[in-house]
Amino acid sequence: MRFSVSIRMRVLKAYTVTLINIGSDSNSTLKAESVEGQLLEICTFIKDAERTTTKNPENRNSITSFSCNFITKVANIGFTFPLSQGINSNGQPISTATNYLVNTGFVGATEGTLLSNSPEKVFLELLTYIQLLENDVTKNPDGNNNVTFSIEGDDSVVTGNMSLPILFGTNATTGEVVIGANEYLRD
Repeated sequence: MRFSVSIRMRVLKAYTVTLINIGSDSNSTLKAESVEGQLLEICTFIKDAERTTTKNPENRNSITSFSCNFITKVANIGFTFPLSQGINSNGQPISTATNYLVNTGFVGATEGTLLSNSPEKVFLELLTYIQLLENDVTKNPDGNNNVTFSIEGDDSVVTGNMSLPILFGTNATTGEVVIGANEYLRD
């Protein structure tokens, strides 16, 4: 039996890429240096805490779906988080994530871009930050719209979905599967 395979590759765009490094300090729970990495990391942290009744006494399921497709290399995550809403002293509307997880051991960063002190607040901060970057053509030249969300005032929740590009491999020493964010935003 004889067969041939033809592979065609096309370069769509060429970039010199500097990825966005948001930084974190050595004491913070989140260790990823990219905004995409920290978003994937905080989603994993929250979902893990939600599965433990001592950390999630209200039995909330704010990360409503979480799957990784190794064929498409995409993590699909759905969410609905509770919010506290109000108006600050300058008359500006504010929405703050409501803490519902307890005793998680989460430590927020004391330096860098994101400085919230709870997993729920960091999640909302990361969503907002990524949305701002995705709307900036200099930071998102490919026009990716991987994170979408809306704030529902009547229900005081933020609801949305994300389709984050991922990379995966195997730790050569332990054999464990390792999954990380594939950065798509530029500095």
